[in-house]
Amino acid sequence: MPWFFDLNGYLPTLLPLAWLTAALIPCLPRLHRQHWLLTQGFASAAVILAFAILATTLHSATPTRHFPLLSADALSAVMVLMTSLVGWSILRFSRNYIDGEPGRLRFTLWFSLTLTSVTVLVLASHLTVLALAWLATSLSLHRLLVFYPDRAKALLAAHKKFLVSRLADILLVTGFILIAQALGSADIATITERLQAGTAAGTPGLEIAAVLIVLAAALKSAQLPFHGWLIQVMEAPTPVSALLHAGVVNMGGYLLIRLSPVLEATQFAVWLLLAIALTTVVIASLVMMTRISIKVMLAWSTTAQMGFMLLECALGLYHLALVHLVAHSFYKAHTFLSSGQAPMQSLIRRGSDESSRPSANNWLLALAAGLGLFVVAHLLVGKPFTAATLLTGVVLVTAVASLLAEYGAALGGAGWRKALATSVAITGAYLLAEQLFTGLAPYAAMPPTPVAFVLTAVVLALLLVARAHIMHRPQARVWQRARPLLFNGLYLDEAFTRITFTLWPPKPRARSEQPEPAPIYPDEGVSS
Repeated sequence: MPWFFDLNGYLPTLLPLAWLTAALIPCLPRLHRQHWLLTQGFASAAVILAFAILATTLHSATPTRHFPLLSADALSAVMVLMTSLVGWSILRFSRNYIDGEPGRLRFTLWFSLTLTSVTVLVLASHLTVLALAWLATSLSLHRLLVFYPDRAKALLAAHKKFLVSRLADILLVTGFILIAQALGSADIATITERLQAGTAAGTPGLEIAAVLIVLAAALKSAQLPFHGWLIQVMEAPTPVSALLHAGVVNMGGYLLIRLSPVLEATQFAVWLLLAIALTTVVIASLVMMTRISIKVMLAWSTTAQMGFMLLECALGLYHLALVHLVAHSFYKAHTFLSSGQAPMQSLIRRGSDESSRPSANNWLLALAAGLGLFVVAHLLVGKPFTAATLLTGVVLVTAVASLLAEYGAALGGAGWRKALATSVAITGAYLLAEQLFTGLAPYAAMPPTPVAFVLTAVVLALLLVARAHIMHRPQARVWQRARPLLFNGLYLDEAFTRITFTLWPPKPRARSEQPEPAPIYPDEGVSS
């Protein structure tokens, strides 16, 4: 074996150290002038190490563990590569965005510490390390969310997220303690082996732990009704929003994929996750159909996408959840970092809304084309038609039909041709990604009954019908009455805010007491 692959056991430790070193650079006064260059250098080193981890992990059948608390398998290798690439991209964007800000060194410090914590979380092979990294990620991100202490809305959103995160921490730690007690170990690999062997299956402690982990993941992923903070943290700097939406909020889904044997310990936890995810997907999708602002829609779409990812976990489709997680991360990072184009996109969308809407014939033709494309694609790749295929089919046909109907109505024949070409590319990319990611995520030992797949497929199909109806007849009485409620998210966040203020209200500072965004280091204002 080449000497390079012998480093597999050390690479999971070197990667967090690269991000940690990047975090220490702003603390050294002599390096302030070169801090961007050095920080980006270590971020680039982190990306190279992440590629090396993926290469060595795929080459080796079993991970080598020179350090007992951190290790890499196929799942964690994909995740650290994703987080490193996203972090590197956002850091490059931040150089111009934060340039001239008095607190830019403080931003670099907490940004790098957040990436350090996320990397340790993904590579953790012990429940204690995973729990500490989970907490450290939240606390580091909190310092970024309050980067501008004079923005009252940002402070309120950060306060709400702080409370939700602490509740998630309590649930997670309690669940981990119950798992360790039930299985006699806190090592994740040992836990997986014992659960697969049937050890302690069906014990009350393990079943309670599964429910607590589901709730912790739902809170971390901003599922309803604890979603409001995700919308309101848009007051934070754009790089922070990109990091949150493209990386940190995904950790709830990663937790469920990593601890999937625990999730399957009880059907109650699976059905609870299914109910939470379906509720979030339905409400968030209906809210986005009201055509709210792009800024708010970005946040709602993250909530909906996290719901889809948790839904796939509930159905035992962990490889699809991993595809969803990675694709959503890169998409959201690109969306936020190119947010300067949002005003023009808003004008284009308004113009298309006012020009023409898809007719009933357009929708029927688009549905037929989407269904035909999906069936032909599956026949070409030789995939069997199963209950899981029904679910993925509804999702893909919904996306393709919406694309075809809207482009066809707005642009005519040219729009149909362009949308059809895009649909072929989307379907091919999805099936290719599904094939590539198969085997990287765990398989469901106890997949849900077909009833769960059918129920999910029916709900998603009804959402497509609602989308077609609201676009074809936006002035219908049912939408006229529902639009105020949907526009305000059924007022769920308002109710949660009142409860928050009752249980643990934020302490507003007088304007004279509010700190200016002054540097935390004596010479932080020196230009780099």
